[in-house]
Amino acid sequence: MNKKIISCVSILVLLLGLAWSCAIRKTSTTKNGSYYENNQTLQVKNEVYTLERERNEANIYNVTINYPQLEGSLGPNKDINKANSLLKDAAFSMYAKTYVEAVAQLEEEVQDAHAYAGDVINYDILQLDNDYISLVFSIDSCVGGPSYTHQYPVTIDIEKGEYIYFSDFADIDVVQQMLQSGNFEVYAGTYSEFSDEDAHDSDVINLFAKTFRKQVSAGTTGEGFDRFSSQNIGLDQQYLYIYFPFENGISFHGYYILGIPRNQLGILIAGYSKGDELSILEKEYQGLIDDWEEVWEPEYYNKNLKMISLGILFQADSAFAQKVKNMLKSSNINDWLYDFLLDSWDGEQTEASKEMLFPNNFSTLQKVVFQENKTELLKKYLKNDWYNKDCGCYEAHKSRQNIYYGYWSFEAGAVAKILQLDDKDLRNVPYYPYDMVHYKD
Repeated sequence: MNKKIISCVSILVLLLGLAWSCAIRKTSTTKNGSYYENNQTLQVKNEVYTLERERNEANIYNVTINYPQLEGSLGPNKDINKANSLLKDAAFSMYAKTYVEAVAQLEEEVQDAHAYAGDVINYDILQLDNDYISLVFSIDSCVGGPSYTHQYPVTIDIEKGEYIYFSDFADIDVVQQMLQSGNFEVYAGTYSEFSDEDAHDSDVINLFAKTFRKQVSAGTTGEGFDRFSSQNIGLDQQYLYIYFPFENGISFHGYYILGIPRNQLGILIAGYSKGDELSILEKEYQGLIDDWEEVWEPEYYNKNLKMISLGILFQADSAFAQKVKNMLKSSNINDWLYDFLLDSWDGEQTEASKEMLFPNNFSTLQKVVFQENKTELLKKYLKNDWYNKDCGCYEAHKSRQNIYYGYWSFEAGAVAKILQLDDKDLRNVPYYPYDMVHYKD
């Protein structure tokens, strides 16, 4: 089996690592099979460290450091102390790799301050839930002359009390490819040789991609926090934020934080897993259609199959079906399962003799269409054919990198909806999106 073509999740989702859970949809009435926390129980309290010494108007030393501390509970036998300690280390990393070392250094330096100097450190939270906190620290610093600004991202696994680094979460080849294709946004940064407008120039992109790869490969992790490491990442619902500084010897030239789009289809599926309202998910899906067309990737079979199947389940209009047919035609792709799903919009019959790209995986679905015992065959497909050791995301829920967002077989649901099957016996079968099949019934 070609794992690039037929995987349980789009390869970009797999490698960029969506931190979601759930194999069986968690709703107000269905509790089994889920470890996703529906409610955020943690809050952020801002703490402030200040240090000031003033001899005269020309001799002032002033440091103000804002840093977040988590409050709340993760449940029995779990605490947030280690995560809070890591947050303090990251906030004070301008001075040393740990909070304790930084405070000792600051208190020593203030005694010898003989010029105007000042540092102000703030932060913006990118995302906070019960799994992780992700934020960007900003430094405004002035030492007897022009000031400079520096920003750097931090992401922490709260329960484990560990920093989440690039190498834990993402694949360098995929990210470099996205950089070189220009598929990124400039979150923040300055580089002395380029303006922000230059960031998407082809020569600059090649330089960025090459530099970032080199810095990630050379990056190390250890005690404390290194704010200049390209291993540091930020996360929110839409982007993976990557960071890299530009240095020339001991001179700090500047930095960039770039946002790499995370797969929105995966995020939608994660929302379904945790029990989001179908009407909300339908709106999110409608917003994905145009983006899907713009970044159409014919080689990612399963991602495209999910989009088509969701179109049936959400009852997209016939214009959607025609758009997909045109995309398949332009890519010279012929597949029985694609055709069967798309022909349903016009009530057309799809001949069994048509080519099937992956018969080993989906031939049972074809039998569902043409044989009598449809419900039993669909149950067989879900139990034996859909999720097994040949699946590219097999046991993804065990991954330390939290790349799992659900094993849903939306194509099984789409086939059941097209055939108007009596699927009550499938209601509690894992991977079957029963409530979505009956959406708007």
